Amino acid sequence: MTEFNRTTRKLRAISMVSLIDIVFTIILFFLVAGHLEKASIIDVELPHADAGQRLDEGPIVTTLGKYGEVIINDEIYEGRAIDTALKKEFAVNPERVITIKADKNLEANKLVDFLEQVRAAGGKNLSLVTDSGTEKVIR
Repeated sequence: MTEFNRTTRKLRAISMVSLIDIVFTIILFFLVAGHLEKASIIDVELPHADAGQRLDEGPIVTTLGKYGEVIINDEIYEGRAIDTALKKEFAVNPERVITIKADKNLEANKLVDFLEQVRAAGGKNLSLVTDSGTEKVIR
């Protein structure tokens, strides 16, 4: 048998620096993306409350703007469409909590009118969001 001349190569060290940079970049992305809040359709300045009970947002999130805008689960409603949307939401389960974010500059009678619409549609559990991060529960 004949022997072949073999050349020996030096083993290169695998550089982990670029892999570590990529991993940290991905982790940073998910940290930032995980904490982003959904932008609201209208700006609402919440009233301040000194006391209250902290609750999770209910499955029905409602926003009332200072000019009387009504947004239910990220869709704007007007007039009779509000009653229809509320009845549709409560038809599934009348015990669902409706979270109401009302602007502090909204006229009180408009808020009361909306609360009456919720009760007429079959809503039983209301949650009013305030500025201090607490909510007052009306049952």
